[in-house]
Amino acid sequence: MMLMRYENNLRIIYNVNEAYNDNQILPFSIQTLIENAIKHNVITTHQPLTIEIFSDNTIKDIYCQLDPQQFYKANRQQIINRSVIKDISTWFGNKVLINLKISVPQKITISKGRAAEFKKWLANN
Repeated sequence: MMLMRYENNLRIIYNVNEAYNDNQILPFSIQTLIENAIKHNVITTHQPLTIEIFSDNTIKDIYCQLDPQQFYKANRQQIINRSVIKDISTWFGNKVLINLKISVPQKITISKGRAAEFKKWLANN
């Protein structure tokens, strides 16, 4: 929709290695990143905006560039966006199971050792 609105003044380049498709790059997370880039930049005919999403960095590098109030590194493979969390529940061994508003192929869990930290993050809107 944004591409239609801004026509040739907005370019989005999505260059993510297909091997990362199993690492839970959630569509809502990508959407939020793009919306933030549009919101905090100027887009005009004389000053077009190019947003490039690429997979050269590790998940740790990517997480360090995100807003820690909106994103949480659930584990070594998954970063979650606060806006897609539906609710949480206790899972085996006092882990936290995160239920999302969207469907994903794998369960997202927080370890028992990080459960309190995650719940504190989630409570701080």
